[in-house]
Amino acid sequence: AQRLSCLSISCLRCGLRAGFMELVNIDPRVMHFVDTMLCTDISTPVMGQLALDLMVKPPKPGDASYHTYTEVLAVCVFPDLLRDDSIPLDARQRAQRFLDICPQGIHIMSAGVYSSTTGMPYVVQRIAEFISKRDGGIAADPNQIFFYSGTQENLKMVLNLLSSGSGEMQTGVLTPLPYPHTLPRLLQYTRLKLVPCSLKQSQGWAVNTEELHRTVTEAREHCNPRALFICNPGIPTGHIQDRKSMESVIRFAAAERLILLVQEVYQDCVHGPGIEFLSYKKVLLEMSQEYSEHVELISFNSLSNGSLGECGLRGGYMELVNTDTAVAERLKVLMGFRSPPVLPQPALEVMINPPTPGEPSYPTYKQVKTCSGLWNVTSTMLLSHNNAFNLKFPYMSKILALALTTPIITHPSP
Repeated sequence: AQRLSCLSISCLRCGLRAGFMELVNIDPRVMHFVDTMLCTDISTPVMGQLALDLMVKPPKPGDASYHTYTEVLAVCVFPDLLRDDSIPLDARQRAQRFLDICPQGIHIMSAGVYSSTTGMPYVVQRIAEFISKRDGGIAADPNQIFFYSGTQENLKMVLNLLSSGSGEMQTGVLTPLPYPHTLPRLLQYTRLKLVPCSLKQSQGWAVNTEELHRTVTEAREHCNPRALFICNPGIPTGHIQDRKSMESVIRFAAAERLILLVQEVYQDCVHGPGIEFLSYKKVLLEMSQEYSEHVELISFNSLSNGSLGECGLRGGYMELVNTDTAVAERLKVLMGFRSPPVLPQPALEVMINPPTPGEPSYPTYKQVKTCSGLWNVTSTMLLSHNNAFNLKFPYMSKILALALTTPIITHPSP
């Protein structure tokens, strides 16, 4: 007999978003679909797995490990640490502010509760402030910002909205090649056609709009291209687009009536003389009204990448620019089926609003940032001298893991 059984931690800690299912005697075709669907999620939340493990095999009262769960989840889940002087005051104040806005439920003063479906208003507001500061004062509307469990989930929801048709009318997504290794499965899951546009290493992996025009023209013979997915900085190439390149891509998207889907998850990892990160939103809104008021753009950022690199926390956000109001309303409906995890939200707030000089945590934060110097030394063995894509992580183990697992492509010497 076929059987599917499920167990969840939500009855105890709903904000951690964890559970498991067991499938017995299920058709292999169903198993393949489930496997494909799960693979598009990259990974499940680490915190939730820890909590689930302790739920199914709890320590006995009196064991030294009885409070391991709350201690690992730190101040947000173990509020007693608010009185622990070994934790810097500003860190405890951050946790206090976050706990103050957590919905109150059976676990008073806890992050193990359900979140607002698009992210807690306090966190979303902080994201809007970060975006505005990053873009030189250009306003960001909190109502157009959506927090969810990682970039892949956010992108998946957007791709689901784009999905339609079959055969020559199947929706196509144009993207430069090489692209993130997760993209093909995401498109397969959402029934979209992948339309790759090759980049050339001899040109430093720069985006070539002439090649984009040629590719989209050919693609229209077998699908209906409706979006352009692009990473800046490039994944895995590390190419950083300048303003001129981005303006040409925006003009191309306008001419071909394509929605821009821009993954900007390595935006805080841009280093090098004369090189800076510019967001697609900033460049778009500083162009003429022909583009700034009409080109549709959805940008993505995440905890999983960049200088923080906390991929197991599963948190990220997207911002909508120039999209129809119905898009935001539909996304809210889709997100309403599952509350985003809570703990990634204060983590992301720290990522976009790090400690500043004068705060007790700043010396430690500055020390962590100096690890980039060590990475610079290591990178001389891996990168060419003019490669501006310099990823840095707090601990040596992460640096070594990055060096061993991340495809790093050197820029050609001038």
